[in-house]
Amino acid sequence: MKNKIFSLFFILGMVLPFAVKAADQSSQNPVNQETLMVCSNLDMYADFAVDGRDSALPKEVAFNMVQASMNRHLKIPANLLSEYIAVVGKIYELIYADQTIQRGATQATIVDACSHYKGQNADTRYIANYLERNPRSAWDPLKRVPLCENIGQSASNVAVARDKGMSKESASALVKTGLQNDQLTLRVMPAIINEVFENPDVDTTYIYVYNLRKCVAIESNQKYTELTELKPRMRNCEKLEKEEDRLQCDRKIFGL
Repeated sequence: MKNKIFSLFFILGMVLPFAVKAADQSSQNPVNQETLMVCSNLDMYADFAVDGRDSALPKEVAFNMVQASMNRHLKIPANLLSEYIAVVGKIYELIYADQTIQRGATQATIVDACSHYKGQNADTRYIANYLERNPRSAWDPLKRVPLCENIGQSASNVAVARDKGMSKESASALVKTGLQNDQLTLRVMPAIINEVFENPDVDTTYIYVYNLRKCVAIESNQKYTELTELKPRMRNCEKLEKEEDRLQCDRKIFGL
């Protein structure tokens, strides 16, 4: 088990740079990187705002609590922090003014608020597309990750559910609910779910890496090898006695 865990983290470390590279689609963005970084780190505050509103906590009280926490914990230059806090304040205004905005479905609100970071009138369409291409992580919804990374994470979650005895129908229902606000990931999941349940002998590690690498290949218009074709090579790797040999074998399978 320890060897398998080590292998997992080794492979994750090797694959992640490919996923990040795939998410970087243009060197000349109409919205600067600082603004995109702010937009990518607002989900938690939007969820806090929904929670405060739904618990009947006055907006000023709720926002002041968050503002105090940001001032206390965020170690960034004061001028940037004040601009960041201003965006969060705008999010609170929008969410408290609209009872239909629900937890986990706050992206449009985030785009609206962060497009005015530092007094800008940034391209909201570009920001929305960027956030869709960097969805909330299936492993940690407080973080955003590149689309291919999230597809790999979501696939691995399905494999975990499968291994715990969950039916394909139940897993499909959970995926549909969990990804209802992430349409780019959701649209590829039916095929992934079928493949995961049709290959119960392929473990979570391989499911994760295979789907991440497959996504990156598709994004780059490159060829990829189907899972059924890789399975004999996976079995051969698992038969190797030495850990280092197994790692080298796994790396060759996925071209790492």
